[in-house]
Amino acid sequence: MGPVPLAETVACMEELVAEGKIRAWGVSNLDIDEMEDLWRVPGGSNCQVNQVLYHPASRRRARCAAGCSNPPRWQRSPVATA
Repeated sequence: MGPVPLAETVACMEELVAEGKIRAWGVSNLDIDEMEDLWRVPGGSNCQVNQVLYHPASRRRARCAAGCSNPPRWQRSPVATA
């Protein structure tokens, strides 16, 4: 995932919770395999949220990976290309 080991990151987040500096912690943009890795790390199951990338362009890529040929109306609009 990144240069810092996941276990070290989780330990630091849990330390912040224990010190009362934060109430909860979460991650962003992890896929299923990465979330499963997180859950295997001690304290990893305390992750409260995985904020996933979600906007029309990201959904378009997912649909077109399956082979669409006609772009959705929002993508043909001048606003979508601005």
